Amino acid sequence: MIPASTLYEAVIKNPGKGKPTEVTYPVVAWDDAGHALIADTSAGKLVRASEDPNFGGLRPADVETGVDLLEIEELLQADIDPFLGRLAGFEDDDGSP
Repeated sequence: MIPASTLYEAVIKNPGKGKPTEVTYPVVAWDDAGHALIADTSAGKLVRASEDPNFGGLRPADVETGVDLLEIEELLQADIDPFLGRLAGFEDDDGSP
């Protein structure tokens, strides 16, 4: 398994009733054969995205909503917990910390 260093997301299309929708899942790793792996939270394991019958492909993730891996790496190198580091910069809706 190779951890994902570039942000991609797997697109799962849901034909459903009415307007078709899609759901995206972050690619968290690649298996040794090069398949994108996503988290199956109900099974508690990583699965190949392409094995979902509604798999619609991969696309680069929206960096604005994705996890900033470089920021996390910098925080870890500075021995700062990434989660707590983000909380330290959190402001409430009224602008107060």
